Amino acid sequence: MKGIMFKEELFRAVVAGTKTETRRVVKHLSVNEYPDDCEVRWSGESDGNFGVTFMGREANPHDLGTFAKPRYQPGEVVYLKEPWYVHRDFDGCKPSGSADYAYSLVDIYEEYGDTSLGLHFLNDGQKREDGGRTRSPIHLPETFARYHIRITEVRCERLQEMGDEDAWAEGIPRPKEHYIISEALFDFGELWDSIAKVGSKWYNNPWVWVYCFELTEAP
Repeated sequence: MKGIMFKEELFRAVVAGTKTETRRVVKHLSVNEYPDDCEVRWSGESDGNFGVTFMGREANPHDLGTFAKPRYQPGEVVYLKEPWYVHRDFDGCKPSGSADYAYSLVDIYEEYGDTSLGLHFLNDGQKREDGGRTRSPIHLPETFARYHIRITEVRCERLQEMGDEDAWAEGIPRPKEHYIISEALFDFGELWDSIAKVGSKWYNNPWVWVYCFELTEAP
């Protein structure tokens, strides 16, 4: 099963059910080197996988006429990766070793009412006094995942094609009063730029995969 990562505040929004969309930059040939010179000519399934075909306009010297697939497919269940740690005595272990260790002991220590030597999550609040160094979400094994999402829809579009509803679905808080002018897109743009790499900022208007999803149980 594939995993997916979010910034801490976005992770919490996903778990709370207030974030139901995420956008990820398309990484396919030179699509985002010349975003204005590309267009989607076809979108659909090929050999059981959803994807799109990009074509370069005349100003684009690159041949883009190949099928591009998103990392996550409609209907796919994905686990959420989050920061974790184990007992400080195991700070010298590689992340995989720490996880294997936690997996082998957690059941034993839970049986005796002592979970200090198990695997713990930073998102649960203040770290335990005996907690070791924080491990990257990248190294969280699927076995320990607490939350899962199901991809319900995938589409490909330019980043700035989104509207307020999309920004709210991305986890931007809705205004409490209906007559307040929405700054959702501005707020999302700032959030995006705090994460995106150079060349994929809001003003670059890159091509993105839009993933709509819902919380679900582990398969």
